[in-house]
Amino acid sequence: MNIQKNIAATLKAAMAERDLTLVEFAEEIGIARTSLQGYLKEESNPRADTIELLSERLNMSPSALISGPDACLPGPELAHEAQIHPLLLPLLQQCRCVTAEIYHVSSMLYRWEREEGGGEA
Repeated sequence: MNIQKNIAATLKAAMAERDLTLVEFAEEIGIARTSLQGYLKEESNPRADTIELLSERLNMSPSALISGPDACLPGPELAHEAQIHPLLLPLLQQCRCVTAEIYHVSSMLYRWEREEGGGEA
């Protein structure tokens, strides 16, 4: 897995989806334009705290950010799952993506409770 390439692809997809310029996107996600340029060109790696910031600003889990924009699409690795009928493989992958997002939201809620003293759900 090439994390630099995946992060760059995820950021490019998010920027295109929002139809923003480099400067506008950097402002929206709260990082310097030069840092964003480095990530997009695969010339630099974001620190762990920056990955957390980016994932929060893009409303995705850190694992989704570093896995790339196609991570939740059915991949060839699913073809080896002999227990699942091929017609159901896309549904299986969607379930995996939903599960990953549930864990992400759960961790955000726990963090919020710790930081803000929020009550129990």
